[in-house]
Amino acid sequence: MKTSRSLFWVLLFLLYPLVCYASEVTVDRFLNDFTIRDCALDGDYVWCATEDHGIIRFDVRDESWTEVIPENVSPAERYLSVAVDRDGVKWFGAPTGIYRYDGATWQRFHTETGLVPGPNYELAVTGIFADNDNFMWFVDFNNGIAEYDGTAWQVVSILPGVTGWSVDPNTNEKWFCSGMAGNILTCDETGVTLYKPEDLSPFFNPYDLWAMAADRDSRIWVGGADGVFSRYDGGTWSSPPVGYPPVIQTMRFDSSGRLWLGTDLGLWLYENEQIQEMKAVINQEQYRPSLNDVEFASNGDMWAVAYAGSQVGLLRYRLSMVVEVEENSGPREFEISEARPNPFNPATTISFHLPKSAAATLTIHDALGQKIATLVNGPMSAGTHSVTFNGAKLASGVYFYRFESAGTAKTGKMLLLK
Repeated sequence: MKTSRSLFWVLLFLLYPLVCYASEVTVDRFLNDFTIRDCALDGDYVWCATEDHGIIRFDVRDESWTEVIPENVSPAERYLSVAVDRDGVKWFGAPTGIYRYDGATWQRFHTETGLVPGPNYELAVTGIFADNDNFMWFVDFNNGIAEYDGTAWQVVSILPGVTGWSVDPNTNEKWFCSGMAGNILTCDETGVTLYKPEDLSPFFNPYDLWAMAADRDSRIWVGGADGVFSRYDGGTWSSPPVGYPPVIQTMRFDSSGRLWLGTDLGLWLYENEQIQEMKAVINQEQYRPSLNDVEFASNGDMWAVAYAGSQVGLLRYRLSMVVEVEENSGPREFEISEARPNPFNPATTISFHLPKSAAATLTIHDALGQKIATLVNGPMSAGTHSVTFNGAKLASGVYFYRFESAGTAKTGKMLLLK
């Protein structure tokens, strides 16, 4: 069923190209020698959680980087997430605990200081956000979802593999999605509701879920791989008539109600039932960076954590500097097929096509973004190539394959089931 659905979308994309409005937007790129996992904005600062340099603060005014070391607590070597709450307090997620910084004092939460342990107590806090009441919510990829009301911790769900979340701006209802489990979970003052794969599969493939956002009309939007782009109006799910979007990795509404999509092929905008690509122009050259997070600044700029080739850095999209052109989006410069089979056990095959000879890389990453295998790394001839990945020594779960060539990258998701 999954294979036939994928084939349908691929044929639709190739045979009926999407007519859309593409835009060019001026983008500033800020790189350094560290790997950024997440970012959050606070005035003139962009706070970054990094894999290899702890907490980094970027000053927008002079474009300088400063390493921030937590005081009077045991700092972590790597951080996976960061958020700024409604009072300006900074929160960081790390394997060694959750860190809170109010501008003067650092505090670290772990099991001995009240943090409730999950079923697999190896922390992987990949998401943090504040709800409408400024209660903090923590998404732990291994252990589920927890809430902190300023006094006590509570484990809300042990749903693993959550990659998308949002808060209804009107009702304060929290929404979460897990492509690994194929579930959507909602939480409000009455309790928790779980939508299972059989509830969602008539509308889209729930195992392709990746991102989630709530609009100001309390509609819930989801995005992901394999053409997943849908909305829920409280009664049913429906898909906007926009053709085949790229792999949606993050999504966010701005103050005007426009929906911005961070994808494996750069930034896209959905508005008035139309989708348009916001092509990044850096030093007069176009880029399609893979975006993992987007944040809005008070001046209207957008900041994003982006993969451009082998580098991970910050991008600032100057949304006030946009030039629109109408175009047909035909086949991409290279094509990569979905892993087959998917789900798989223990091996799957990934195929890609190069229109001309070029250097290429194909890497495999776990659910936390760690690279675990390199399948291709070097010059490749024009034509179609197939590579087999064997996960016999790996645990069941979600894995990602990432193909890069000629400055463009594409990411896909696959599920190992043993």
